[in-house]
Amino acid sequence: MTESINNSNTDQKKGRPFPWKCPECGKKEVQPTVISHTSKIRHKGRLITVVVPQLRVPRCQACGELMFDNDADEQIEKAFHELVYPGKSNAASSSAT
Repeated sequence: MTESINNSNTDQKKGRPFPWKCPECGKKEVQPTVISHTSKIRHKGRLITVVVPQLRVPRCQACGELMFDNDADEQIEKAFHELVYPGKSNAASSSAT
């Protein structure tokens, strides 16, 4: 369940247009992509599994390297807070961690 996207919002947030040069393989083939992603985050001594079914993240089309930028981190953090603190806003739950 991976697809490349053309998302001008992602381009504008980064301040530079795609494609980017990949730090892993050196090819200029990094494009915004949507993938399903699972993270494990330790919280209060427990390991929490966080699934983001449609994570927007830059990925190299040549080697597959993922570039976890601030936007991707925010999406994962939001999914974590929704899982751990259901029904609370992200701002309110941030102070509770």
